[in-house]
Amino acid sequence: MSLISVRDLVVEYDGRRVLDGLNLDIEAGEITVLLGGSGSGKSTLLRQILGLEHPEVGQHLDQRNRYHYLFTSGFEDNPTVGWGGLSERAAVARALAMDPEILVLDEPSAGLDPIVAAELDELIVFLKETFQITALVVTHEMHSAFRIADRIAMLFDGRLLAVGTKDEIRANQHPRVRQFLNRVPANPMHRPALASYLERYVQSQEAKP
Repeated sequence: MSLISVRDLVVEYDGRRVLDGLNLDIEAGEITVLLGGSGSGKSTLLRQILGLEHPEVGQHLDQRNRYHYLFTSGFEDNPTVGWGGLSERAAVARALAMDPEILVLDEPSAGLDPIVAAELDELIVFLKETFQITALVVTHEMHSAFRIADRIAMLFDGRLLAVGTKDEIRANQHPRVRQFLNRVPANPMHRPALASYLERYVQSQEAKP
């Protein structure tokens, strides 16, 4: 059963289309991960789902659901609730105490060291397996996404390139999906040109009195 159904969602800012005819279902009892690079539309989609903004076109059918939204930036100004040590567990525990139908996490492992980030991943998986929580997680952390997700929705330039299980995403042959999964630079450096530039820069610094 879908707790959230996004249909034909279009969002524009100052004439620039940020989300372009997007369709997505968030299924009950699953962890859905929105995966994509910076500027792909992840945070915009999240704001739409939470009702913080309204679309130009389309809809999301989710008005009966109760959310609890955890986002990393919201803790940065409060050292007693920061993401680190035991505090990220406490934040999730407080969220669950409110009995939300959907737990929404925006970049939960951002700024965490690898060990703490892995512990947070295991906590999310444990909660899902034990309490059958439904969660929507926004991240660009590949390892975390493939650890916690039941399904992954990959965004690029305001469109969903692929939606599926972890195995389906790994097997997807869309060029942009492969580029993201394989960490291929969009604009690879031309090494000889870079080396020449650095050599000239060093020479110019050495020539200074």
